[in-house]
Amino acid sequence: MTRVRISQAKIRTFLQMQVLRFAEKVFTFVLMTRYLWIGAVALSLLALRETNSSQPPVARTGAPFDNGYCGSCHGGGSPAPTITLLANGNPVDGTLGYVPGGSPMNMEVRVNHGSASIGGFELTVATLPTGSPANDATPANGLTAGNGSTILTASGGRKYLGHQGAQSFSNGTVSWLFTWTPPSSDMGTLRWYVAANAANGNGTTSGDATAAVTFDMPVRVSSDLAAQTDEGRLLYWYDPHTQMLMLRGAQMAEIYSLEGRLVLTLRGEGPHALGHLSGVYLLRLYREGAAPLTVRVWLP
Repeated sequence: MTRVRISQAKIRTFLQMQVLRFAEKVFTFVLMTRYLWIGAVALSLLALRETNSSQPPVARTGAPFDNGYCGSCHGGGSPAPTITLLANGNPVDGTLGYVPGGSPMNMEVRVNHGSASIGGFELTVATLPTGSPANDATPANGLTAGNGSTILTASGGRKYLGHQGAQSFSNGTVSWLFTWTPPSSDMGTLRWYVAANAANGNGTTSGDATAAVTFDMPVRVSSDLAAQTDEGRLLYWYDPHTQMLMLRGAQMAEIYSLEGRLVLTLRGEGPHALGHLSGVYLLRLYREGAAPLTVRVWLP
């Protein structure tokens, strides 16, 4: 038998070569994995950008029941855009009301910004967080999309309206038209949640200006509503000398003009100063566990 003698130096060189080849394979694997991961992230971001430019992710109006708003992803731009909500051509400003069971209203979302190139929006409408029931989604069922907008539905069934394809600004303004049918019954004051993105069009989420605002819309009390009583219980008393209205058994009251515009809101039982109001008004009384009560009042 012939024995082959291998020097320790050759063995050492052989082992070193094997270690180097193994390390080279590991390095190549790690490098490929890293680039694949970066590519996957880039494709995901690109897909997200393309999706958001075609329509916004659902439930991003900044409402207390939502998952943030446009500014949760977009940012870096300034100033914030100005958002206006119109109903039948009039600003929704806290005094313009809706009529339960009334005709559809022609609505408009208008976004203003001095330097943005494209814009998008999302909105919904619900009862107040302090309403009963609170944050009820029923009013949003009356939303109907118009040109450039689409209806979005959250997992719980809540309806939203958002842009369908980003719109270009013209003279610093971009707007969307839609219709809204008020709920069939009195749901108290409703709150509109509107978020908007005034983007610079650079294809990323950076450098975009965002905003989220709310608009309240009270019930418009019909002027032909007959005066009501509450089984003889005294719910209010007006003192013409002090011009104070005393509430009893009512946690809140609203005073409307005969045209249905909200004039004054009174909160809590006890005396409330009415200032220099005079004439015939509609007094809407809110009682715990009971439907709102509306009466005509004359303030001398």
